Amino acid sequence: CKIAKEANKDIKFIWGGYHPTIYPVQTLENPYVDIVVKGKGEMAFYELIERIVEGESFEGLEGVYWKENGKVFSNPDRAQAPLDDDPPMPYHLVDIEKCLFASEFGKRTISYVSSYGCPYSCTFCVEVGVFNRRWVGLRADLVVNDLERLEKEYGVDAINFYDSLFFVSVKRAKGILQGVLDRKLTVRLGNLYGRSRQLNQSDDELWELLEKTRTYSILCGAESGDQDALDIMNKEMDVEDNIKFAKKCQDYGIKVIFSTLVGVPFPDHTYEEIKKKTDEQIEATLNLFDKCLSFDSRHRGLMFIYAPYPGTPMYDEAVKLGFKAPTSLEDWSKLDLLGQLTPWVTKQQADLVNMMSQ
Repeated sequence: CKIAKEANKDIKFIWGGYHPTIYPVQTLENPYVDIVVKGKGEMAFYELIERIVEGESFEGLEGVYWKENGKVFSNPDRAQAPLDDDPPMPYHLVDIEKCLFASEFGKRTISYVSSYGCPYSCTFCVEVGVFNRRWVGLRADLVVNDLERLEKEYGVDAINFYDSLFFVSVKRAKGILQGVLDRKLTVRLGNLYGRSRQLNQSDDELWELLEKTRTYSILCGAESGDQDALDIMNKEMDVEDNIKFAKKCQDYGIKVIFSTLVGVPFPDHTYEEIKKKTDEQIEATLNLFDKCLSFDSRHRGLMFIYAPYPGTPMYDEAVKLGFKAPTSLEDWSKLDLLGQLTPWVTKQQADLVNMMSQ
């Protein structure tokens, strides 16, 4: 943005996404940002461009923040609209070949998003702040329309789902899977994001559909092998839920990829006490991985150091415990979210986790 502004100071820069949604004013304080679209922004962006072209005011344009003469102005947030009325994705406008990649489950894989948001309230998760625990999903038959088009028109053989939580509506998930079978599609689905307790409690019909469609993998936020950590994260599940889930995935031929984090802030604890709890989290999580891998060697466990991010309930606790929050957009850009950001996690612990995550 800086380079472009130096070339033409009249260029207007519009930012959107997670960070500008949480910190729209701070983002606009940067001299190279003119407008922020807050939240899911396709329609807001479209309407914004229309007003720019017509030279109209941005007043009343929901979800839009902007600045004039150094002063920031804001409009009310835009409600999370249904996806079913959106026009079909205009794949013909891009070079699809540049969007394809080889994956474990397909030579011509493409990433795809069928829903936004999440209704749960995990205390570390930025989805809570961005979508306010709301979720919207594209209707099942419309998802299948996209999958069919990608397979038949573009030769896509695998779909890498990027939903924050694919299985919020089990009925919708079944509809997508049944649609793949009914239309005799061969495209393979992978990395569907789910919660272990919810999927453990789902009926056999869902699991049989996953098996019949040759679904390759499910992503799951196991988060920890330590129950105290799960409770502080408000995960609404037990360690045993993840173990049962790994076994069930093995029974139906599905790979599970568990993501976990360690070093979460415990309120009213000293650094030494949290260091001890972090050691316990690492050990318990490795034991969880060992148990799950004993069911299926394809199962995988990922471990990360907890990174505080604004918009999450746990963020305030992290600041109270000594996390130094950046105060500008540029300072936020300098953070390595995969590194050690919190003073209560030791370098030895961070190095160990980073080594295991490679």
